[in-house]
Amino acid sequence: MIPPEEFLRHVIRPVLSRLAGFDSRLGGAASEQLMLGTALAESRLGALEQRGGPALSMFQIEPATFTDIYGRYLRSRPGLLAAVRTFRLPGLRPLEQLAGNQHLACAIARVKYWMNPRPLPAPGDIDALGAYWKAAYNTSRGAGKASRWAHLYRKYVREGVL
Repeated sequence: MIPPEEFLRHVIRPVLSRLAGFDSRLGGAASEQLMLGTALAESRLGALEQRGGPALSMFQIEPATFTDIYGRYLRSRPGLLAAVRTFRLPGLRPLEQLAGNQHLACAIARVKYWMNPRPLPAPGDIDALGAYWKAAYNTSRGAGKASRWAHLYRKYVREGVL
């Protein structure tokens, strides 16, 4: 497992900072907590491939979801697309980077949440953030539970990190 504080410092914060240049609501403490909890719930910060499934990256994004967000949703939002593109590596198609480029994966995962019209819960409301993850990211059809998301967050994120 990658230490959550390191993943937050080296991946999540730089990505959210860049995205917040497009719209400040993409950043902030609640977004940081949501993204860190998502990586913990989806991959335990240790798996780039979903066991028995197609999802990739620490955020476990399915290729079809990536293609929809990158190829459809962002195309009609050129400012946000430009912010997301800053995380691409030259020489590889975007989808080829999903497993290994955690900055790009984080940006796509944050955009997936951005597509939900509901505002983020307050920072520090871990149970509400877990419920938000379940509704907007894992969905009602997903196997994840909001209570498990919150449990993992509390277990692995030291108090005072955010």
